[in-house]
Amino acid sequence: MEPSITAVVSELFYDGRLEASRGNAANAIQWGRPFLSASGGKALPERGLVFEPVHHSGCSVTSEAEIERIEQIVAALLGGSYCHARGNGRLSEEEILVIAPYNVQVNRLRQRLEGKARVGTVDKFQGQEAPVAILSLTASSGEDAPRGLGFLLSPNRLNVAISRAQCLSIVVGSPALASGLANTIEEAEQIDRLCRMIQIG
Repeated sequence: MEPSITAVVSELFYDGRLEASRGNAANAIQWGRPFLSASGGKALPERGLVFEPVHHSGCSVTSEAEIERIEQIVAALLGGSYCHARGNGRLSEEEILVIAPYNVQVNRLRQRLEGKARVGTVDKFQGQEAPVAILSLTASSGEDAPRGLGFLLSPNRLNVAISRAQCLSIVVGSPALASGLANTIEEAEQIDRLCRMIQIG
């Protein structure tokens, strides 16, 4: 992973014990064309972790708004390039992972992207890496999330999803997930972790 992604993963999931490899300091992508974030209109970065907010309501296992945003991001990535310790290359469908927590969202993303990226659940991509990883959180709020926040914001699942990226990790989600009410201490910790991720990214 690019060192700033390693730093985030270390802070959120390993109590600061994870160290970045110096050889990955050059890890970065170059966009096929500039892509402006929904928050503030700034261009999305070439490395690190970024949270891309998509406002929606009433979504549980699928979010068309997130699918549309991810389709736009993938289109802007394709044709660009990447650089990391294992070599350089062009950004094609093999170098972009799109991850979603629910099979319904995975299937809708596959239909919309039509092979322009590799799409699957966290379980499918465990142990794999790519220059870019995009995570769709899908649910509008904790109340909308099937199986609750415990599944959606599970530290193990978030860790795997974010750390698939060698250069750039993009989390696409509803900001309302970070402002919901926690029913347990575990959910409070998960919401806090998401808030920190949003602030970092």
